[in-house]
Amino acid sequence: MMSSSDSYSLLLEIHAVMNRRVDELPNPALSRNDTSTATVWSRLAESLRKLMRWRWRGEPPSKAASGSTAEVRYRILFQNSPDAVFVVAGSQETLREFNDRLPELLGYSREHLARLCRADFELGIPTLSMRSSIVSVFSPKTSEFDAQYRRADGTIIDVAVTYSVVDYFGEVAYLMIARDVTARRRAEQQLRESEAKFRILAETIPALVAIQREGCAVYVNPAFAKLSGYGTAELLRTDLLGLIRSEFQPEARHSVERCMRGQRPSWRREVALVTKSGDERWIDLTIATVSLEGQSAWMASAVDVTERRQTEAEMRQLHAQLFHAGRLRMLGELAAGIAHRVKHPISNVGNLTQALINNLDHGHPAFHEELRETLVMILEEAGDADDTISEMIGFARRHEIVRHWIDLAPLLLDAVRIARFDRRWADVSIQLEADELRPNAFADRSEITQVLIDLIRNGLEAMEEIPAADRRLVVELRSQRAGWLRLSVMDCGCGVSEERRPKLFRAFETTKPEGLGLGLSLCKTIIESHGGQLWHEPAQPRGSIFHFLLPSEDRVFESCERPSTSLEA
Repeated sequence: MMSSSDSYSLLLEIHAVMNRRVDELPNPALSRNDTSTATVWSRLAESLRKLMRWRWRGEPPSKAASGSTAEVRYRILFQNSPDAVFVVAGSQETLREFNDRLPELLGYSREHLARLCRADFELGIPTLSMRSSIVSVFSPKTSEFDAQYRRADGTIIDVAVTYSVVDYFGEVAYLMIARDVTARRRAEQQLRESEAKFRILAETIPALVAIQREGCAVYVNPAFAKLSGYGTAELLRTDLLGLIRSEFQPEARHSVERCMRGQRPSWRREVALVTKSGDERWIDLTIATVSLEGQSAWMASAVDVTERRQTEAEMRQLHAQLFHAGRLRMLGELAAGIAHRVKHPISNVGNLTQALINNLDHGHPAFHEELRETLVMILEEAGDADDTISEMIGFARRHEIVRHWIDLAPLLLDAVRIARFDRRWADVSIQLEADELRPNAFADRSEITQVLIDLIRNGLEAMEEIPAADRRLVVELRSQRAGWLRLSVMDCGCGVSEERRPKLFRAFETTKPEGLGLGLSLCKTIIESHGGQLWHEPAQPRGSIFHFLLPSEDRVFESCERPSTSLEA
């Protein structure tokens, strides 16, 4: 017979196992680190089996004192188990004893449940042979299986069952512990379905997808393997960040570390991927953190943009050629004005030189002073001619497109001066207005100058048919909403007809017999390549207004560094 101290120790053991507090188990043979569900339930079943064997041999219910301390403790622990604990016995496996968790689990009253056998609520009962299990009555071995129980309301729940064979008051029985795992099973099923959908998507899309954990790839899709030239097995042993060009790796690793620490949600950058053959492919790479089997990892998704970048490079080259052709076209159109601009100082140089010769011939008494003054004038006229020629040579020269934060006001003055090379517009009133506190624009100086010249010349040409005294052109430089700068060119000419407006920015659309129709089309291309917008609207009471927006700085010029806003054309 088990002593009272033994029974108390056994009850403490049951309490510890039920509450998964392995560190309180009296038996030191059970490892503190062995806390798996199977181990805990096995220990619980073993403890209950010992308790039932003790109850049957020592104090059967009919003989046990109702006030027995051991009995009270047993009942408290048995009833307070977080899982359904029950005993089935007999050929029909009827319920002999159960705690309050089983009625809660199945939705029956205790009275109704006491009349049921296991087959009444368990679906697809596995074969548990009583006869072949008699030898296991005093064995500590437990078994597990998954089952489905039908509740009183007809709903089906998933349960995980641990059982062992026990001696129940002289009768071979099954001690069973059931836990509702419906929510867990559904979550596992949803996870499996989600993983299946992810694999179907990841393995059929052309985009590159990979997952890395602890410095090594754990998944790569076929597109990633194909583009990199490596086999899947090779990639699964690889640090994926090591495949990108070395110059991008420090930024990539730093950004991934920040993502893993939760300091940023994701990182995106176009980087060069070095393939197995040594070639480079440009990819648009995005990296974000994910949870993989309860551990932190990161997922990379990328699109091959090599062809796009090549196309963009070709487009930039064509754009540069078109830009240069536009400047040469404009230079040709200004040739007459330039010739006049150069002819005048050259003519003056000739006249002054002749005057010097005359003075030498006649021995004029004030010869030395006049000679000095004449030489100064010759130098000035020659300098004017040289400046004009240099400016035109620079205007015609090919320029590398380089964008900086620049003030547009000086560009406006340059554009007006060049436009005035055409003698037709020498006397037209051009009014320039600019906000004193204006931000810089992020732009290429040469390209924006050409746009300004084109728009100003278009405005001047639109006023050819009106009296010279009425011709007036207004150019405005204004701060727009945050982050934008607006420039407007307004004329008082004949305006643009309703029919022509939809074709205004189309290439090769022109009303000029000698024109190519590239001016406004090229202007629109240049502004949009800067991330801006160019559009037209009618002026009131007549004429046209061309506006364009350019990205600008958030800060404005400080008074100490802001260029002069006194614009005079």
